Amino acid sequence: MSRDSAIDTAQLHAAAVALVLSALPHAGQLPLWVLMLVPGAIALRLALGRPPGRWLLIGLVIVVFAAVLFRFRTIAGPTAGGAFFCAMVALKFLESRNRRDLGILLCLAYFLAISVFLNTEAIGIAALVLAAVLATTVALTFVAEPSGPPIRARVRLSGTLLLQAIPVMLVLFLLFPRLPGPIWGLGDDKSARTGLDDRMSPGDITRLTESSEVAFRVDFEDEPPARAERYWRGPVFWSYDGRAWTKGESRHRGLEDPTATGRERAYTLILEPHGRKWLFGLDIPVAADGDVKRSTGYNLVTDERIDSVQRYAMRSALDYRLERELPRARRERALDLPEGSAPRARELAERWRDEASGPQGIVDRGLAFLRDKDFVYTLSPDPLGETPVDTLLFETRTGFCEHFASAFTVLMRAADIPARVVTGYQGGEINDDYMIVRQSDAHAWTEVWLPDQGWTRVDPTGAVSTTRLDAGIASLEGADSLDLMSRRDSGALRELGLLWDSLNHGWNRFVLGYGPALQKQLLDRLGMDALGRWALALVMLAAIGLIIAAVWLLALRPVGPRDPVERLWQHARQRLGRIGLRAHPAEGPIDLAARVRRTRPDVAPAFSRIVSAYVRLRYRPVPRDSAFQELRNAVRAFRPRRRPPRDSHRNNDQNRPAD
Repeated sequence: MSRDSAIDTAQLHAAAVALVLSALPHAGQLPLWVLMLVPGAIALRLALGRPPGRWLLIGLVIVVFAAVLFRFRTIAGPTAGGAFFCAMVALKFLESRNRRDLGILLCLAYFLAISVFLNTEAIGIAALVLAAVLATTVALTFVAEPSGPPIRARVRLSGTLLLQAIPVMLVLFLLFPRLPGPIWGLGDDKSARTGLDDRMSPGDITRLTESSEVAFRVDFEDEPPARAERYWRGPVFWSYDGRAWTKGESRHRGLEDPTATGRERAYTLILEPHGRKWLFGLDIPVAADGDVKRSTGYNLVTDERIDSVQRYAMRSALDYRLERELPRARRERALDLPEGSAPRARELAERWRDEASGPQGIVDRGLAFLRDKDFVYTLSPDPLGETPVDTLLFETRTGFCEHFASAFTVLMRAADIPARVVTGYQGGEINDDYMIVRQSDAHAWTEVWLPDQGWTRVDPTGAVSTTRLDAGIASLEGADSLDLMSRRDSGALRELGLLWDSLNHGWNRFVLGYGPALQKQLLDRLGMDALGRWALALVMLAAIGLIIAAVWLLALRPVGPRDPVERLWQHARQRLGRIGLRAHPAEGPIDLAARVRRTRPDVAPAFSRIVSAYVRLRYRPVPRDSAFQELRNAVRAFRPRRRPPRDSHRNNDQNRPAD
């Protein structure tokens, strides 16, 4: 059949299933109206029975292009480009006229399925993509052989082809040089992601508690620290405008290394993508793998945004000393307050400064004030208005961690103690042998600079609610409103969720987190690291060339008939040959059956049924489906023995005429 021949119904239905499954992984990534174009185009094409007119197709292309441009203001980038590509593939299905068009469409379906990895790499999405690839391969068998075997045989063939590709895939994945970062670079995707921001204002971190999404997972080499010591350092804020905090300083300017004075922990952290340039580490990181830099807040940053899962090994100190000598520029920055902000808080802090014996005494007075004045730590604090610090300290006295950290930092600065706000996460849940830190564990605290001690962590939340640090966010009043996975109550659904998270952890750890460092470890164990990465790449390319040559040589080998009826007939003849009854080149099926009756009467009945079904399929006008099924069943049941039964020999001797 020609590649330009018309498309039959089976081919069109197979392509439709493949296209729907290829678009399905994009659910939640692309706008709903883009995804609905796929079933819409399929329904219209099947209803019309033929492609629509050229002008209608041109009009649809213009409308889709304008809609994507209006929605995203561009057609570049993972999301906008993915939406436009998905819409164009749907329209390609609508205009497909022949087998050639259908073959091109299915090749595009492969790319549509795997393009979802530009936005997400979750294990569930990978399973959907694998199903889409299988369905597309099955659809290609319909294009190549419309009247071929039934659907189950096609699925089995397609699955076999995918299984045969696994060894090549594993070799390329494990040994081909890994790039230190995401391979995708299509534009700048500005889509919002859950996580900490580069500014903090009242209510920002409170809203994060509504999300149970995983921020990162941690594998400790030894025992994890106690819950109250699990401070995961993130962005550090220096600048305050009276309402919101921003980073202010982020460059490393002669910053001295932290000094570990006691306990340390070594661990591997697997960070989920958050679209920012900062990393997280147990407070305070003293060593980290890879191209990691330390900002003036002693938090870790990279040069590239974290747009894919990152895996890095770290060592942190639980007991440490930071910056015993504070340069004047940073001291002034850590004391800066907007003119006229929080007048009542300033007055209170100045009174503490006059009455206390020193900086430590001022810090103690501040913590005692929060502890003794009936402050309430709550998930639903009262609004603070235009003067958030004064309103919190002297009126509402209800707040969340960012409210208390902000107010306490303002009090310390007003009392002439350098202070800054640190954001990150506090806590973490042990699941099997690793720790899960969720967005609902987001937290903010204060660091003050004290003479001879350097920067010292002071968490005002602990003065208001010790249970928040000891038992986590789920211990607070109103925690029933949290997501299921953020709560600590038991239940079958939550246990299933933790089991699923274990699978995701393995996926992130061994697949998405497989970067240059892990590859180097593997090559060292295999004794192959001495070759060098690019030498190894040349070896891999040569191996791929040999594989392609082997496939090409196999393709040149003579193959059996493509007609399924002829294949079954050939199988039957091969089984006869195994018992010594080889068919002669000019011997027809009826003559062959007669020879089988003469030489092997024990085999004759089963082989005669095969011949009868084959002859009817070839020379008589009978329903093809029923006859083909009869032939296939007869061939499957045909298992002749190499030696005939003894009774058969006795019967042959009795029936042989006398000399």
